[in-house]
Amino acid sequence: MKREELRELTEDEVSNRLRDSVEELENLKFKHSLRQLENQQRIKMVRRNIAQLKTVIHEDRLGLSELPGKTKKQDVKENE
Repeated sequence: MKREELRELTEDEVSNRLRDSVEELENLKFKHSLRQLENQQRIKMVRRNIAQLKTVIHEDRLGLSELPGKTKKQDVKENE
C-alpha cells in the first residue's frame, strides 16, 4: 500500500493494520523456520509494510502530518 493511502486511514485503522501485519510476520517467520514458506519475499514485504505503518503513526505523533478523523486536543478544550 502506498504511503499516501496510509495517511488517508484513521488512527484506529492504522493501528489495526499494524497489529495484523505484526501477527502475519510472526506466522511467516514460524512457517519459514519449518521450511513451509513458499514465497520468502513475503517476509520482506510485510516488514516494509510494518515500517511504513510505524512511520505514519510517528509522523502523526510529531505533528508532521495528521491522520483524518482525529479530534484535536485544542478543539476539545475550546468547546468546554
